[in-house]
Amino acid sequence: MSPPAGGLGARCAFLLVCFYAAAATAATLQVSTSGSDSNNCLSPAAACRTIQAAINKAANGDTINIAPGAYAEILFLSQRENLTIAGSTGVVITHPGPTASPLRSNAFVNRSKNIELRDLRITGTAQLDGVQVFDSIGIRITRCILEGTGGAGGALFTGFSDVNIADSTIQDNATGIRVDGNSTVQLGSPQGISTVQRNGVGVVVRSGAFFLRGPAVVQDNGVGVQGQEGATIKLCCQQDGKRRIVNNGIRILARGASLDLRGPADDGRLRHHYRGAQLRVAGHRDPQQWLSRYGGDPALRRHAAACRDIRERHRHQRQRRQRRRPHP
Repeated sequence: MSPPAGGLGARCAFLLVCFYAAAATAATLQVSTSGSDSNNCLSPAAACRTIQAAINKAANGDTINIAPGAYAEILFLSQRENLTIAGSTGVVITHPGPTASPLRSNAFVNRSKNIELRDLRITGTAQLDGVQVFDSIGIRITRCILEGTGGAGGALFTGFSDVNIADSTIQDNATGIRVDGNSTVQLGSPQGISTVQRNGVGVVVRSGAFFLRGPAVVQDNGVGVQGQEGATIKLCCQQDGKRRIVNNGIRILARGASLDLRGPADDGRLRHHYRGAQLRVAGHRDPQQWLSRYGGDPALRRHAAACRDIRERHRHQRQRRQRRRPHP
């Protein structure tokens, strides 16, 4: 369909027709434990039995609604766009076992764009990962529970991707979130509180950036947030006490990572480890001011004091150089 010749009104009408035509083509597919994969999935009476069958039949832009029940399968999405997979209370997705599939995760998203997983409970196994996201952008995990995984990748393993986690819980895993391959992962949004809890490591940032932004809690983990050399950890913006890193064995373990701390994020009671970290405390010329206001531990206070001492030494050196300059 080519745009019509004529004035602005004709072109606007053409664009509206295209918009509504595109909207009309978007379908809602149904999945139920009582369905059949031979169905077309386009109504509850003709629901598919498996989520993957609905994914295979869905077009880009469609929504897949999943009825309550247990689904032992792996979700595989490759080169898909604008697809929503929406569950409801009582939807549980488990791995069918290593003998049933070579994929080592409950869900695998690859080279895709604008995919949303919503209202799903994804329960892993001791040997496998939960959700793996590679080379994808605009991935949203909303009102989900990711739990019970023991694989090296964790409940959420990202590589070269952009992922937003909102109003979700990541719990009881060896690793909660693993940020790798220069990915960007944001935890927290105005819609509900996200929680990362009872994991061996809540968040590990090997490469890329992790943003704890908005209402979110990282609690009761062996290590709350761990960053490795070259990674970025950014805690941004006060949210009325709803953004916290509390009750972890080690709150933040940063080994050469870049830390950007803005506003309160913890209760100041447990331990930090900032070995070789690059610390930036926004909004304060002296990090000691941030510490005196928001708490912290002796190691971080020594780091702030050392930064202050270096600044003072540089200031005195500049003053001495200025005094030694010959007058014109």
